[in-house]
Parts: sequence; structure tokens; C-alpha cells
Amino acid sequence: MPPAHTYIVQSRSKSISVQPSSFADEEDVEDYAPGGYLPVKVGDAFSSPNRRHPYTVIRKLGWGHFSTVWLIHNKDDDRYAALKVCSAKYGATARDEILLLEKVRKRAYKNVKTRHGHTEFAQHPGARHVVALIDYFSTRGRNRGDEHICMVLEPLGENLLSLLDRFRRRRRSESTLTGIPIEIVRIVAKQVLMGLQFLHDECNLVHTDIKPENILVCLPNVQDYIEAHIARSETWPSQRVSVPPKHVDGRKQHVDMYHSQPIPTPPLPSNLLNGGWNGSANTLSSTSSSRSRSRDGDFYGFNVQISDLGNATPADKHFTEDIQTRQYRAPEAIIRRSDWGTAVDIWSVACMIFELATGDHLFDPRSKRGSWEKDDDHMAQIIEVCGDFDIELKMGGKFSRDIFNSRGQLRNIDKIKPISLTQLLTETYNYPPREAKHFATFLEPMLRVDPSMRSTAAEMLLHEWLGPRETGDYSRLPQSYESYEWSG
Repeated sequence: MPPAHTYIVQSRSKSISVQPSSFADEEDVEDYAPGGYLPVKVGDAFSSPNRRHPYTVIRKLGWGHFSTVWLIHNKDDDRYAALKVCSAKYGATARDEILLLEKVRKRAYKNVKTRHGHTEFAQHPGARHVVALIDYFSTRGRNRGDEHICMVLEPLGENLLSLLDRFRRRRRSESTLTGIPIEIVRIVAKQVLMGLQFLHDECNLVHTDIKPENILVCLPNVQDYIEAHIARSETWPSQRVSVPPKHVDGRKQHVDMYHSQPIPTPPLPSNLLNGGWNGSANTLSSTSSSRSRSRDGDFYGFNVQISDLGNATPADKHFTEDIQTRQYRAPEAIIRRSDWGTAVDIWSVACMIFELATGDHLFDPRSKRGSWEKDDDHMAQIIEVCGDFDIELKMGGKFSRDIFNSRGQLRNIDKIKPISLTQLLTETYNYPPREAKHFATFLEPMLRVDPSMRSTAAEMLLHEWLGPRETGDYSRLPQSYESYEWSG
């Protein structure tokens, strides 16, 4: 392997050589080359035609393949927000995401008729669980021809993968479940399904990438919370790093690199963390759960939102057939059928909820050189847990013949070890049989291989595992489903 680059870090007093491992968890400095990220510094001002005052950068929140994300403040309304600054080469993708977010924003509110005959301008109950676009604009980059799309979004806390990792570390030495307490998982399931019901039924959109990284925890009393957090925490200084010359036409350029400082999630209430079977996952009764809710219907104030609609697509107009992250990919997407729809998101929800509850992927395929590919192993694992299925469902995809033979049998794997979800939960994760069976009955309708038989988000919101349907409880099934005629 070639040696790692050594980048030059400048300080006021001297220049020192630092290995890139200093920013191993951050974006690659090479991606600040022409066509890449926009260099952003704390204190920078971004002007928007929709604001009288510019947005001021406070600190870096994080980054992704398509963008860097920053905490910003605007004097117009004295509010904090998140600024997503997209890489120049992904301008078209960013514009597509804005169009989708605008559609979501327009569908979130409408005039609805109550059961008493009155008309009210109300928010769809699922819209509060989908990230909201506040503003957008573009700015020129320092490299010739670069234009960067900027999106202003609600500031949110950590994603569910980060939350799950904290529980994994906490419980690794306890020989218990390494997932999130089951009552929190239950809340997440309700709210994600509410958000998807809104996206699917009201917006006609398929998210196509539901996974823990794309579900973010909402911050309570967000503006006051951020203000207090900033007051008691230090913004980390930047380090000036040189961009490798070969990427900037031989010209020497530097960029100020920052470590990400996401807004931390507040401590979770002890009611959600203590007790439960095997000293780990929680099984609060519906009665105790009902007593513990706040008056506005929020379950302990814990809420999540579906984020990153960059890969979303209209249900009837696909941008690509290559969708979903591997571990959350539906069977019809594995064989690359072109007739997939909103049901692929429901499959992903089941895989994600299992992972949150147990700490492990439900399906985590591997390849074996000279024997089988990941698609083969993935389909074998699905058959083991969900059972074999009709040959009609196995054919019709771009990769069907690579995975199955003419009789519908796996072409490259012949040893299948069937195991039910209930058996998997009891034998591998020490769930009590009754709890395992109840949890499995919730997951199974979302894991039907036939997408036409897979339950919808609206149908899953009626499942008893989510708890009783009570008036006014938005973390359960919302009153709005009963009270309003929500028509197009």
C-alpha cells in the first residue's frame, strides 16, 4: 500500500507535520479540491435572499459524503438552525432533494374537516417526524466554477446509530442485550412509521434509505437547549491543513479543518432505562407507560425525525433501481426488480427495529471468494428467517438468474438452516418466550417477502405491540387519525 499522506498543519508560531489520523473521523482533506466541499470557518456569514441578516456559523456539527453540516444562528428570528453545505459535484442531487423537501413542506399542513364539521388548518401528525426544510440558497466556492447548494434545516441531535453505540458500550461487559431499551425502541417504531405514513400516503415518496444513521433524535425546547449547551461547552479550534497540490492544479491551498461537535442528546429518563427482563431491555406495561407521559402526548419528550431525503424518489418515478443500504435492503431490491414501491421502506423499518432492540443486524450477508456473493448470502439469510417463497417473486429482476436457478433454488448456496424470529430472539438474545413472540408478531408483517402482502405504515400503526391507541397521544396513534378527514 502507498504511504499515508502527511499534511502540513499551520499555527501562529510554527508549522508542524501531522498525520491524517488526527482527523480520521472527519471528511478527507482531499475532498476540498475543485468540485468538492466548500471550506467553511466558524464566524463565516452566509447570505440568503430570504433573510435580512446573514446566517453566522457557530460550529461544525458533522459531515457526510455529500456535504458538511454546521450549526448556524440568524438574527432575523434569533434562532439556531443546521446548515447543510453540499459538495459542488453533487449540485444536481442537492436540487432534487430540495424539490422533495419543498413537496414535503407543502403537504405537511392543510385545511381539514373535523368530525364536528369545523375546518381547521392542521399539521399532518406524521409530518412532525420528518425533517423540515427552513430555507435554501446557493453560494460560490473559492474554486473557479464551483457552486454549492446550502440547505437550512431544523437542528437535531445524534442519530440512532450513535445512540445504539452508547448502549452497546455500556452493556458489553454485562452479558445482556446490547440494544436500546425496548420501550425506547417502541417509541422509535411508532414515530418512524408515522413519518413514513405521511411520506408514503400524502407525499407519494419512497425514502429508500431507512436505517439508524438516518433517524435523528429531536432536541427538547431546541433553542433554549442549544443556547445552554453552547454556554457550557467550548467550540474546538480549527487546524489549518494543506490540500495536496495535485488536486488544485499545482497551486498551494489550505483549509481550516474542524472536529465535529454534534449537539448531544439529553440524558434519557431513568424510567426508560431501568428494570426489564435480564436486567436490560424494558417492558413497561401500558398502564405505567400511560401514567408517565406528559400532557402534550410526547412520551417523556423523546421524539425522532426521519432525515436525509437525498435518495428519496416518487413512488411512481424511480431515479435509480440501486437502492437501500445492504443490511436493510428488501428482497425485491436485492434482485433488482424495477416494480418496487413504498414497501421497501417497511422492510427496512423491520430490520432497523430488530437492530435497535438487539444490537445486531437481522441480516448481515458476507461473500465467500469463489463460492458466493453477498446477494446470495443475503437471500439465503432471508429464506432462513422468513421462509422460502414462490418462484414468481424470485424472478423478474436484473440479478434473479445470478442468484436463483430455473427451479427457483439458490444457485450458489445449498445449506439453509431455518430459524423463526421467535426462536432467534429467545435462543440468541435471551428474550422471554412471551415477549419474543409478541415482538416477532410485530416484525413479521413487515418482513413478508411478497411486497404486495407486506403491511403498510398505516396498517402497522394499528399493531398492538405499539401499545394502546389513546386520544391525544402523538407518540402512539394520533387523535388526528380519528378526528380529521385528511383528504387531498
